[in-house]
Amino acid sequence: LIFHGNCYAGRRYAGDEQESGLIPREVDFAVFLRFKNKFKCLILEVKGSDEDTPPKNVSNMRRHALTQLKDHKEILGYEHGLSEETIAKIQTLVVWPNLKSFLHCNSCMTNH
Repeated sequence: LIFHGNCYAGRRYAGDEQESGLIPREVDFAVFLRFKNKFKCLILEVKGSDEDTPPKNVSNMRRHALTQLKDHKEILGYEHGLSEETIAKIQTLVVWPNLKSFLHCNSCMTNH
């Protein structure tokens, strides 16, 4: 299964206590794979910047992305009763495309 841009809400543990209420989240990409009775999970968070983005902003975006990925893992683990060992095996990546302020369109030969 591959999910892209889906929203969900779930619970997680905050320290030793369950957080009250549902936490809304959006997952950029998630891949769930079963092969020969083994399960794999990959969660990707997409962040973008361009060559003019100040380094401090890039660092803040990176920190935010890593926090979002941690939240996804914690919610997935809590909602499905996964052990800490299983949660640690969930793979996460921050995808960082080098975006430009415009995109050249080959159809109309202009920049958008």
